[in-house]
Amino acid sequence: MTAWRVLAIGLAACLFCAPLRGTSAAQEAIDAASLRHELGKSDEKARVEALATIAARVDETNRRAGGGEEGIERMRKLVDPIRSELVGATKDPSAAVRAVAAYDLAWTTPSRETAAALTRLMNDESKDVRRNAMTGLMMIGSEFPEVRKKVLDALNLQDPGSYEMAASVVAYWEADEALPRLIAGLSSESYSIKAAAARAIAAMGAKAHIALPSLRGELAAVRREEQNQKDLALLLERTIGEVERSTSPTSTAD
Repeated sequence: MTAWRVLAIGLAACLFCAPLRGTSAAQEAIDAASLRHELGKSDEKARVEALATIAARVDETNRRAGGGEEGIERMRKLVDPIRSELVGATKDPSAAVRAVAAYDLAWTTPSRETAAALTRLMNDESKDVRRNAMTGLMMIGSEFPEVRKKVLDALNLQDPGSYEMAASVVAYWEADEALPRLIAGLSSESYSIKAAAARAIAAMGAKAHIALPSLRGELAAVRREEQNQKDLALLLERTIGEVERSTSPTSTAD
């Protein structure tokens, strides 16, 4: 989770907590009515702080749970009751508000309502909003075919920023249907697309064996280049090694 964390505005007190009997501070419920009140204010800072407080609570809840499935379950219990308010905040005129709302939605139980809101934000004018929307879809969107298609479409060789974000998502999903577009990315003139494609392919493991010829071909081409591309060559070498190890008989036996 920390790789895509929003830098939440730190608040000493929790503004929207209604303590539940027998619970710790990290397990307190979030009062939806209070949140709606804060999100209805004209002050952009107040709206951002309201959502950023929730983001901080989400992180704290996960930390106390020790991460893993237990952390995810507790985060969802915390955020699910305010799903409607968060979805509404994704339409806020402020990009900062939309960005933190997208982050908070990443930790709700997967639903088509949430997936639709985050999918809409994939086309937002703000890069931060788009990035957080992709993070949200990475966490809750894999089970929806329409979301998978949108993310695959974002593997656009003409848009390095979109490609990089989408590559991170399909890597997390280990979505082997993305392999043709990832393989195509290896031949891009954009370094960032090549690197994003290689990293995503490495995450696919044994599924990525069909990419080995393209990986080896690109590595040979990089080595022939006059300019210094040692970092890309090393990345390609590591990717080839990961895929080869995952498809070896020993790995299969394990």
